[in-house]
Amino acid sequence: MDLRIRKIERCDYHAVASLVMNELGYGELDPDGIHLRMESMEEDPQHMTCVAELEGRIVGFIGLRKAVTFQADGERLHIIALAVSADRQGQGIGTALL
Repeated sequence: MDLRIRKIERCDYHAVASLVMNELGYGELDPDGIHLRMESMEEDPQHMTCVAELEGRIVGFIGLRKAVTFQADGERLHIIALAVSADRQGQGIGTALL
């Protein structure tokens, strides 16, 4: 399996919006609204989204947010979303994204 994990690009927005709607169960959301939120997150240095690409297809993604916590010094990464395409689950893609 030639899996590639990389930072999201604008051309990935449609595939990630589809994962949000289908795999995370937010099918009622407007894809254009998801695209706008992704653009906003990508402009925010506290956010980062990475995608899992397999055979030229986006099959998963992870959304992260950097935060300071009450209980420890330094910054932490919080996972705000993680999804893998249903037909690719159980193949280690989620683990690779983590």
